[in-house]
Amino acid sequence: MSYNLLFQRALALHDAGDLAAAEQIYRQILETSPRQPDVLNLLGLIAQERGIEQEAVNLFYQAIRYAPEEKASYYFNLGVSLANWHKPYEAAEAFQKVISLAPEIKETTSAKEASDMVYKWLKSVGVPNKLKDEGFSEAD
Repeated sequence: MSYNLLFQRALALHDAGDLAAAEQIYRQILETSPRQPDVLNLLGLIAQERGIEQEAVNLFYQAIRYAPEEKASYYFNLGVSLANWHKPYEAAEAFQKVISLAPEIKETTSAKEASDMVYKWLKSVGVPNKLKDEGFSEAD
């Protein structure tokens, strides 16, 4: 079966909520073509859905690395998993990247809200000086 047919089948299963079957096909695709950023991102979403944040983060980083151009949605997914994994500083960086890459896309509103919440939390625990040194500020 061709890559496109496998990928479309996996997407249909994923959309239908059959995460186990979709994951199996995604992993099958990666066996022959391990640098497929969309497949890596979708596997990351499955791991995120299952609460396996460390695996999700790893998969999102791989998707970002292999993508021919930066995708805001990959960074958004990364930010969500980093926040869920209690890595607020890294999550804020990912959300800031979303905002800088594509201020017009739907993820940006959530990214701005998430980045602002993360910034306020970091500020409340005494991290604002580090944030200022790194060029972060509250979302406008």
